[in-house]
Amino acid sequence: MNKWFLILLLLTYEPFFGQSDSFNGLDFSYKNRKFESRTSLNLATFSDLAFKDKLLISFELSINKADEYGTILNISGDPNLVRLLYSPQKDSSCFKIIVNNKPAKSKIVRENGFFNRGNWITLNLIVDLLNKKCSLSLGNEKVETEITKIPIGDPEIIFGAFTERNEPFLDIASFRIRNVKIYRANGELKHLWKLDEAEGETAKDLVSNLDASVSQPDWMINSHYKFRNIARIGPFRGADLEIMPAFTYDRNGNRLIIVGNSFAYYFDLSKRVAIKEYYKTPLYQVAYSAVFDEKKGKLFAMYCGGGMVAEYDQNKKNWIGLDSSLHHKGQYYGSSIFINPLTNDLCMLGGYGYFLTKNDLQKYDFSLKKWIKLKTKGDHILPFTAAMMGKKNEKGDFYLYGGQGNESGKQEEGHRRLTNLYLLRMKDTSFIKIGDIGNKSGAILSPPALLSDSLNNQLLFMGSSEFNENEISFRIFKYDFTGKKFNAMSESFESFYHFRPPLYYDSENNEFVTLQAKKEGKDSLYIYIKSLSSPLLTENQYSNLLKPKFSWKFLAKNDFILIVLLMISVVPIYYYIRKKNRKPLNTEAFSSDHNIAEPTSNSIYLFGNFRVIDKNSKDIAKEFSPKIKQLFIILLMKSYNGSSSGISTDALTTYLWPEASNESAKNNRNVSLNKLRSILSKLDTVEIKVDHNIFELSISENIYCDYVFYQSIMNRNGDLINRVAKVKEILSRGELLNGEGYDWVDGQKAHIIEDSISKLKKILLSGSTDPESRIDIADSLLLLDSVNEFGLSEKIKALVEIGHHSQAKITFDLYAKEYHRLYAEKYQKSFSDFLN
Repeated sequence: MNKWFLILLLLTYEPFFGQSDSFNGLDFSYKNRKFESRTSLNLATFSDLAFKDKLLISFELSINKADEYGTILNISGDPNLVRLLYSPQKDSSCFKIIVNNKPAKSKIVRENGFFNRGNWITLNLIVDLLNKKCSLSLGNEKVETEITKIPIGDPEIIFGAFTERNEPFLDIASFRIRNVKIYRANGELKHLWKLDEAEGETAKDLVSNLDASVSQPDWMINSHYKFRNIARIGPFRGADLEIMPAFTYDRNGNRLIIVGNSFAYYFDLSKRVAIKEYYKTPLYQVAYSAVFDEKKGKLFAMYCGGGMVAEYDQNKKNWIGLDSSLHHKGQYYGSSIFINPLTNDLCMLGGYGYFLTKNDLQKYDFSLKKWIKLKTKGDHILPFTAAMMGKKNEKGDFYLYGGQGNESGKQEEGHRRLTNLYLLRMKDTSFIKIGDIGNKSGAILSPPALLSDSLNNQLLFMGSSEFNENEISFRIFKYDFTGKKFNAMSESFESFYHFRPPLYYDSENNEFVTLQAKKEGKDSLYIYIKSLSSPLLTENQYSNLLKPKFSWKFLAKNDFILIVLLMISVVPIYYYIRKKNRKPLNTEAFSSDHNIAEPTSNSIYLFGNFRVIDKNSKDIAKEFSPKIKQLFIILLMKSYNGSSSGISTDALTTYLWPEASNESAKNNRNVSLNKLRSILSKLDTVEIKVDHNIFELSISENIYCDYVFYQSIMNRNGDLINRVAKVKEILSRGELLNGEGYDWVDGQKAHIIEDSISKLKKILLSGSTDPESRIDIADSLLLLDSVNEFGLSEKIKALVEIGHHSQAKITFDLYAKEYHRLYAEKYQKSFSDFLN
């Protein structure tokens, strides 16, 4: 065996399968992303790495999307030296190495099931310039080929996006990497990039301080605490009538099933593809529970209060045994529905109806089409509704926690929140009381979400707290049996008031999955599928990981910086702060056309990518940490939204530190405000004013802010008619706060969009504009809402009026494609419908 291969095998061997307990890594996912937004990791040139004849590189890799072809690693040169390529095939996928632009004859092949996000593998690459050979190994398998030409100059080592002959290289695979290592010829570790950062564009070398540069980083640490939106499903009609879609999980097929009244969505969690399927006969009821029998492969639906159970025939696209008695006499609202793995019976436990909670355990008899009560024994359970229930194992054991009820079950005696934890054993239908574990999570633990993690001796819940009249804030909580305490395990997100998110574990991809419901428009509900990587991080763990890493090695190599730090620590510095009254923003300062042009200094941009240009023309956006950026944006939007002049201390705390104690929130707030003031001091001039517990941001008149300028136009109707081109120009830069995942800002954005659409539509209906202006307004409507049919109609009419018939047809075709992309349905109207 080649000695270099043996060295790397001994140093880096690990099992191919098995769940990971690592938080570190860098994600390279490219679908629907422009080249300039793609991630790349540039380690260094050969001269920086000081390799004269051999490069021995090892790294851990997982494939995000098994069907996405492309390059993973490129060692560039003239001619190009080595490229590592991932190539999906019909029943398998492979790794190839391309050397001097020629594919090697051999490749490493694995069946398709081998590649998924939950499977981390170790790849070893040896580039031997001395002997003109290149080898790639995975486990015990190795492929080798010759290097025919040695590159001129110092090649670069780049993972992900790169340019070739000054052109962007677009065929990049979808993958993740971590623990990138480079070894000396004797097997000694020379460089190690763990990729355990949470922010910034630098990857630390933990051995030799040869830091790597990262463009558009997507650090994986964040995915263990912050939810990622992986799909948007809908719309589901009837949100105004509180009609909620049901949901269930098919573990064998690794797919979510979201059940509406007229159709269902099947979402493949591995391929991340949704299939919409219409029923021949719709479901009658307004509220359903759904459950999937994994052993029988059958989908069932029932009215949430009980009644007949319908079985879905997927071949015929039809429901069998529909309950047509609308609003069935609900006896068991909030009951727990489950499949008994021992008998495959469909079972129901607890529930509320007719002012009474129950503790009945029942199974459904499909021949009699009714529920049959089962006898129970063991510890007594109080009558309850809206409890959390989760499977412990395949032996018929289930955990049951919480809910609402009392000793008698009578509503008139006052239902209270229960905190007892039970084990239900279906083999003898007995209850065992584990104990009153309380609820110190600081939230209402919400059904139906409960997951049992027996490996780590813990339970996971979805917790909620009321946020406003339309939405509730949710996050994941953990109960640890060993420590007997609760911990917050994720950030929070807001969901529609009447929707209760479930919680599933996708073992194939080692991720937790939940659903978020957002009401958009009067009666439409969209379901957002969200994921978190396992293992989850507690709030404290995540906060600690965000702290910057300090290296004495760095100071030892930078004597000047060390001297300066010592001087600062011992030499008193005399300074003073000059107070000056700041004028509020003068919106008239932006009244002339030239003011809309992007200033080269003193400017703030919220549309498109977040940018802040200081008085020295430097973009300082990277100096805003996620929390500081969120603080700045909420102060800015609350101070210049046209309807308020700041935000109260209590409201600011609720938005940014909802789980903190009063003292902790105060400390966090003060520290964050001081950091924000320090950053804003680089502009002329932005102040944070406090008056009677109201925080207000004041921007001086010589600073341009696109959000403030946009609001000033939209809130002055007379000026809006003459400034529609400027509105379009701002909207063309991109969505407001594009890519910023603050749940609280969704309501702000929705209000701005709805208000803007209303005002722009009003101008069009007034008939007081020329065709060119109508086109600008219609374009603005479509930028605000890509499927705004009124905007489409007005643009087509205006284009036809000025004789641009072909452009009108192109506009219609693009709209139809966008409609199909969003709704997975063909747009029903034709181009001729808009010509009348």
